[in-house]
Amino acid sequence: MLIGRLFGPAEITLFSFGARWMPLLRQSWTSILRSIQPLFTKLEAEQTTDRSRRATEQTVALSAGVSVPACLVPCVVGKIFLVHWVGVEYTSAYPIILITLIPLSLELTLYPIWVVLAARGRIGWVSVAELVLATTRIGASLFLAVGLSQGILGFAWASAGALLARNLLIRPLATRDLDALPSTYRLLLSYLRAVAGAAPALILLWLAQPLYRDSLAAVVIAGMLGGALALAGAITASFGRSGLLRLRKGIMSRA
Repeated sequence: MLIGRLFGPAEITLFSFGARWMPLLRQSWTSILRSIQPLFTKLEAEQTTDRSRRATEQTVALSAGVSVPACLVPCVVGKIFLVHWVGVEYTSAYPIILITLIPLSLELTLYPIWVVLAARGRIGWVSVAELVLATTRIGASLFLAVGLSQGILGFAWASAGALLARNLLIRPLATRDLDALPSTYRLLLSYLRAVAGAAPALILLWLAQPLYRDSLAAVVIAGMLGGALALAGAITASFGRSGLLRLRKGIMSRA
């Protein structure tokens, strides 16, 4: 509504082409992660600090392994996808894809921490984070779009900034006195490992653009293949050899 009021209906269409990936990915993955909340509620009731920390680390590693390729593959193929999907005149929406999806990869990686906080009864912090996410977007969007003349890119930058503030400023405050949660260093390390693990596939996907840029079907197939390779690399790197062995052992013990 704000974009339409300030810049006209044409800009609404342009913004939607760039930003539509964000709610789709966020809602689908967070709905899956919310289903594990009873597990952490049980661990909290049993007061098993070590088990809770290990379970949280493994969940964050898994979330990083899935979220990084899911968010970054569209960043690689997004421009060509827009050309074949809606036309070359809408490729100016591509920067919005980059601005929104790169911070979203960190948001989805760290989302299990918010699930754990809810399981531990830290509803106040969860609510504060959601409130900041919502209000910061509106205020910062108006400031950047109108005050700094960034146009619709201002709305994208505001969304990115709100996600980063939620995870890099509010989350450390919410978890500072919880021994059962991994340190910020370990959480960010899982994310960086996932990025490093997915990087070779993402680079290969970018270099191979001349091979799949001629049709929408080719773009989709290339994105799926590149995404599968990036997923394998990200999960392997985020868990590490020892983490994969522990995960395999845990799965086999429950089989």
